[in-house]
Amino acid sequence: MSLTAPLPVRVQPLELLHSPVSDTTLSLLRESTPEQARADAARWIAAGHLVASRCPNRDPLPDTLAAEAPVYYRLAGRAEGIDGDRSALELLADRARHHKAPLTRLVIALTERAVQASDLLEPPADRHLLDQQEQPGPFASARQAHAWLVRHCHELVWTQRVAHALSMGTQVWELGAALWRTLERLGHPRAQLETQWLAWTAAEHKRQPYAAVGAARAAIAAADLGEPTSALRLAEHARTLAVQPRERALAHLALAHALAANTRGGPGTLARALGHAETAIALERRRGAIEPVIGALTAVLARLELTGAHPDGRTPAEGARRAAGYAREALTLLDPDPDQRPPVVDDGGLPGGHGEAYADAAVALADAVGVQGAHPALTRAARLLDPVLHHRRRRRVVELLDSVDGPASSRGSL
Repeated sequence: MSLTAPLPVRVQPLELLHSPVSDTTLSLLRESTPEQARADAARWIAAGHLVASRCPNRDPLPDTLAAEAPVYYRLAGRAEGIDGDRSALELLADRARHHKAPLTRLVIALTERAVQASDLLEPPADRHLLDQQEQPGPFASARQAHAWLVRHCHELVWTQRVAHALSMGTQVWELGAALWRTLERLGHPRAQLETQWLAWTAAEHKRQPYAAVGAARAAIAAADLGEPTSALRLAEHARTLAVQPRERALAHLALAHALAANTRGGPGTLARALGHAETAIALERRRGAIEPVIGALTAVLARLELTGAHPDGRTPAEGARRAAGYAREALTLLDPDPDQRPPVVDDGGLPGGHGEAYADAAVALADAVGVQGAHPALTRAARLLDPVLHHRRRRRVVELLDSVDGPASSRGSL
């Protein structure tokens, strides 16, 4: 990268931050306010060092939150993207310690904010990664927390890599834990795999229980990417690390995803995948998990029944019937009173925030029996899902409904 003049000392750390950075990040590097950072940025733009940049994530946000979007900057001549190329990673590994003080300050501050935001997005039953924060964070609602994580997602992914380069292991695994749900909601499996891989290795080094969780989540991301060999290796490692029943259940769930991703594994492979999913359910039941947790796992079982070849010589139609049975069971566990008006909440639509799992079960039912047969469940799912928090899942549900009903303005715009 060539510039017309050497970078000012206070801009030099930006060489190591691959994605566009917000005024918040710039102010942390500068030890100033965002307003002062914007004034400095204006001078650096005029000098040709920086250019104004768009928000790396353009996922829909409500109008009331869109007005709060920060300003973004990147070094002149640098491309944008969530995944750093090899040269950027090598530069980070080589020069991070040259700017240790400002980068350490940045990592600590952004990790703390990310953990505070993720705390509002984790259903209590799923909070086996980070302790609930004792002090209230700066976010008034789950929507605000989600909006902050969406806007800063690229920065946070790269911040984890900075933390790794600085050997800040606690922040590495905490950022992985905090980013998991947002990366899953946005549909970034490659970034998820890399983020959880770093989190798992850091947590294992620190002897933190998140090691098993991170390895399992990395395995599921690898399976989503169609990389069954890596997925199976990670899932098996998660099983060796798992101690608590919840960790063991998640490891078996990861094994189910990994085996199901192996499209060349034959009928016996899918039978093993189904067996691991059933083991995960049994482990959760044994520890006394609430019904929505069992329902979410049962929805996964329904999806697996729709995957690939079927064991025991069953036909795809027989697999679809079994999938429909599991999907209906999941829907009942997740929402035992579907005639009740959905609660007005912004964290998942059902007690404990399990509206997303309900939608997954509804879509599995539609794939098994057709949209008409799953219409009531899909309609319920569209009402349960928040158009901001659950944009990707809700879009899929509404597309299915529109395929038989036509566009319905009552469901809201996406």
